[in-house]
Amino acid sequence: MTNLKKIAAVALAATALTATPAYAAPVSDNTGKARVTIVKPLSIAKAGDLDFGTVVLPATASGASTSLSIDATSGAVMTQDCATDGFTCSVANGAAASNITYTLTGSSVVEVNVDIPASVQLDRVGGGTTPVTVSLTTSLSNTDTDTSYDLFLSNSGTPGTDFYVGGDVTIGDGVEDGVYEGTFTVTADYQ
Repeated sequence: MTNLKKIAAVALAATALTATPAYAAPVSDNTGKARVTIVKPLSIAKAGDLDFGTVVLPATASGASTSLSIDATSGAVMTQDCATDGFTCSVANGAAASNITYTLTGSSVVEVNVDIPASVQLDRVGGGTTPVTVSLTTSLSNTDTDTSYDLFLSNSGTPGTDFYVGGDVTIGDGVEDGVYEGTFTVTADYQ
């Protein structure tokens, strides 16, 4: 019987060795983090329209053209070369050249992406065959790899942050006379 007791003791010891779980070393940093960014809704308001005034065509078309440019700054200055090739330019009713002022309100804690088209097509009111294209410019810049302009609001809420849209247009002396208009959309969203 002693051999049976020895075998039982060895079997019991072997079972105890295989049944003992191995414990891992304690983890030194097991802290999680949660985050949420809360922002005010964005609002965009427009003041003014991009107005290049009036261009008087030369009496006889010769294939010449004239260029007008309204800068995208708070002081909206228009430059033109209408004195050449028989063109005459004037700003409507003696007013100053006009760019567009956009005021953006929201939260200043997150970057805002602003999308402005590169150009706008102006069609002759009442119909016509030759549109005029305005290349749009802005006071904003793009500082990252996306295609949007970047803006950090200077404050949260009112009065908001202003930016400007101007443009460049070239008009050939063979274009049909009339009023030309076109619309474009400016959008903004948090990045």
